[in-house]
Amino acid sequence: MRVYIGYDEREEEAARVAAKTLREVTNGELEPEFLVAPKLADQGLLWRISDHRGGQDYDLISNAPKSTRFAISRFLTPLLCQGGHALFLDCDMLFLEDPRHMLAEIDHSAAVSVVKHDHQPTEQWKMVNQAQTKYPRKNWSSV
Repeated sequence: MRVYIGYDEREEEAARVAAKTLREVTNGELEPEFLVAPKLADQGLLWRISDHRGGQDYDLISNAPKSTRFAISRFLTPLLCQGGHALFLDCDMLFLEDPRHMLAEIDHSAAVSVVKHDHQPTEQWKMVNQAQTKYPRKNWSSV
């Protein structure tokens, strides 16, 4: 299994915690790979047009605010993995057990698995003063 962690320099400490706890629960068998948007752009893999509005990054293609710098990069996971199982997670997660245990719970005939839930945020702001947005299937693409 390959593990991809979305990376945002504003949340570097959180990303380090996610990586450290992954290594701990897997006895060092899994090494995370950070999805760093500028690096992916330099490799020609990420070319979304965005700007900065009202103190927040804004994706011009989807016409929506982006709370994190890795918001779109998560969708490169299948391309980067090139086969086998992969896990994407936001940088503000930590591991309490080996993520390979989740493999027993998924539908192996599906190309992609998500945790479906109805997340209706009540707060107006979230991490580093980013506006909270509501939309269908919110957080389905994040573990």
